[in-house]
Amino acid sequence: MQDSLLGSFALEQCLGSGSTGTVYSATHVEARKLVAVKILRPDLVSRLVSSEMAMAEFLGHLKNLRLLAHPGIARYYGGGRADHDVYLVTELVHGEPLAARLARCGRLELDVVLRYAAAICDALQSAQTRGFLHRNLSAANVLVTDDVTDEGQIKLTDFGIAGVTYGYRAEGAPRVTGNPAYLSPEQLRGEPGTARSDVYALGVLLFQMLSGKLPKHPADGHGEPPHISSLVMDCPVWLDALVTQMLQRDPDKRPRDAGAVAVALEEVQQNMAAGLGVTAHAAAGQLSLLKVPQERAEQNQLLGRKRPRKKVPLYRQAWLRAVGLAGGIVLIVGAIVWGVWPPGEEELFAKAQALMATGDVDKWQEAKANYLGPLRERFPAGKHAVKVQEYLDQIEMDEAERRMNVHLRLRRPPKSEGERLYIDALEFEQFGDRRTALEKYDGLARLLAGRDDARGYVNLAKRQMGRFAKEGKPPVERPQFVEAKLAEADKLLAEGDRPAAAKIWQSIVALYGGYPELRSLVERAQERLAADEKGTRALPPGAVP
Repeated sequence: MQDSLLGSFALEQCLGSGSTGTVYSATHVEARKLVAVKILRPDLVSRLVSSEMAMAEFLGHLKNLRLLAHPGIARYYGGGRADHDVYLVTELVHGEPLAARLARCGRLELDVVLRYAAAICDALQSAQTRGFLHRNLSAANVLVTDDVTDEGQIKLTDFGIAGVTYGYRAEGAPRVTGNPAYLSPEQLRGEPGTARSDVYALGVLLFQMLSGKLPKHPADGHGEPPHISSLVMDCPVWLDALVTQMLQRDPDKRPRDAGAVAVALEEVQQNMAAGLGVTAHAAAGQLSLLKVPQERAEQNQLLGRKRPRKKVPLYRQAWLRAVGLAGGIVLIVGAIVWGVWPPGEEELFAKAQALMATGDVDKWQEAKANYLGPLRERFPAGKHAVKVQEYLDQIEMDEAERRMNVHLRLRRPPKSEGERLYIDALEFEQFGDRRTALEKYDGLARLLAGRDDARGYVNLAKRQMGRFAKEGKPPVERPQFVEAKLAEADKLLAEGDRPAAAKIWQSIVALYGGYPELRSLVERAQERLAADEKGTRALPPGAVP
């Protein structure tokens, strides 16, 4: 790497180093686009450049990664080789690695852990359905974005890079790439990672987020993995069981993939919300992905507690009361089943509709999490499916608009392509140029259609186009509009309002500098600005200096 240029990219700030390389913020010299560039470690580069097949597969992998379009995965733009360096280019995510947050905060709150875990599962599952595995999931490769919430959102990076780079190794001893603390036992033996390997790494992350520490397996390499409840006594038994399953040394004993973990996490939250104990869950006859001990003695052992032996009086012995309690047990089990039976479509929709009608964005989030999400998953073709999607789109638009307003207020650059394009169109609309704004909104909707990470801004653009159509005002052609704005500025200047006139000229120069057919009008605005800065020269007739 010579100076700060790497191929077409001007490297700027070093953002950090990891198990596969060093990441820099960078700008594409021609497109002026901000990105993140990871330069691979020299030892990984030597493996790739030693084989044309290895380099070809690596570049092919980067090209395929561009197909990963998910809001929880940093977008990939490709990569290449420059001199002695091999690099890859991704979306620049504004935020911090989860590793940094854990180092600063220690253990995280339970609701935050569950939200992060669900987001990671969703991203991994989306990638796995397209044939991609992460193989190097760690706290350093999970980014927590700056967002309207204090906790931020999750984006995964370094997707599958470790798998490609360590796939080519000298014959003999296995070569391992990645952070050993998160690698599954089979990966540490040099075997390729699988979906169950990613589950193991996610189990390590869950353990770390819940306790602030990495799990330690028995020194002899045998026996049960550690229980999170041994460090965090208030950890729900359901979650403790799930993490223990994910950390099993035998891959076949772990959940099969991220989708299975996501389902188990939903079950954990449902049981926690219902205050459901292990015995009640079993009595209700519910099927479960969670292998939780059902006997009290096993639970005490799991929690590291000893149960004192008590002498049971004769009148309290179960056999003497069995007949009398039989009817009561039936009633209790029936009540449990009735209490935990999932609500139907009509009940879920009614609750969601009531919350959405409040117009309170906090209530909207409650509706999304507790009712709209379950409705879409359980009743995708139900009676209210269309309205459910409308509500979800409404919430997503609100979230996107609030994120954008925060970034504008703090003068931060746009965090996504959808946000950038929407702001571009909005600037023309706010200036009064409805024709150009309409073209920009339409272009955004067409360009980003079908992209999950841009859905909120696509719908916002469609909403604005719908408002224009409803108002029915014919848009003015661009040249006539700019002419009128110049005349408005001249009038303001003549009336002595120089700041307002200057603002119009500045807007014309900034917005229309790229339109060749408007060059003469833009030059006139530039002349007005220059004259205003110098005093009275070249001002229009009647203007007040």
